[in-house]
Amino acid sequence: MLDFMPQRQPFLMIDRILELSRERICTVRKVTEGDCLTASASYMLENMAQSASALFGYRNSKSAETYLAGIETAKVPWLPEPGDAIVTEVEVELAIGNLAKVRCTSQIRRQGNEIKGSEDEEDGKATAVMILYMS
Repeated sequence: MLDFMPQRQPFLMIDRILELSRERICTVRKVTEGDCLTASASYMLENMAQSASALFGYRNSKSAETYLAGIETAKVPWLPEPGDAIVTEVEVELAIGNLAKVRCTSQIRRQGNEIKGSEDEEDGKATAVMILYMS
């Protein structure tokens, strides 16, 4: 995993890659007491961005410098707590040259159970559409 990403501890927000292909990645992160930004939407969005960065590092067969160029939409209905696991899926919607548009979905698992939202919260999953630039 570290071969595909420039981030290192204490700013690495992915523990494991569960699935990986050229079009999709699924990662997991166990939230700890020492994690910075834990109680904020920024933590969830950074986890999504790092997952996307790992996907494009894999696609380019190297640790490509991937930058978050923009967030088209984002929704974070729940914030993680120490002990939670964040499972993030990133799928490529469009990739042209060194630009890409990806759709990210994260769910928080607390004590092994997925946190569910109310009916109007789309099952409580965090979602974002991000634009990435690879140098």
